[in-house]
Amino acid sequence: MNPPEITALCLSTLSTGSPAALHLPAGWHLVVVASNADAVSTILRFPGEKILLLADERDLLRHVAALDLSMTDTMEAAHDRTAFRLEGILGVDERLLAPDGSMPVFLSRDETSFEWLKRLRMPLAMVRVPASQAVDYPGYVSTWPDGPGWLFV
Repeated sequence: MNPPEITALCLSTLSTGSPAALHLPAGWHLVVVASNADAVSTILRFPGEKILLLADERDLLRHVAALDLSMTDTMEAAHDRTAFRLEGILGVDERLLAPDGSMPVFLSRDETSFEWLKRLRMPLAMVRVPASQAVDYPGYVSTWPDGPGWLFV
């Protein structure tokens, strides 16, 4: 978990529409508020799949239309680097969505992102970046290694 001063800086950064760096088991990510068009523009410049980060099952019900309720159990039981492509995503910048309205969705499994999501009360969008690019953003901590990447289902 990040020290309180880094958490405060990242929350402030995200709430003003700028990206923050977040380390997850899949590596370093730039994270933005998914509904903020200016913030989303920032991560769209980076290659790679954009992933919707949600806190828990309640957020799934809020941000995924007509969710198959068995999906919550499937997502909770999945590997900690697994994102599921779901259709009917709500409350995010439309440029993040595939033409069919889908987007990979990941439920938070670490204390840092869970705290960010709960305190901001907004879904976050993220893109995986090398540590060399994460270093320029609040939240970067040099002692955390780059991870092995995502599994998409």
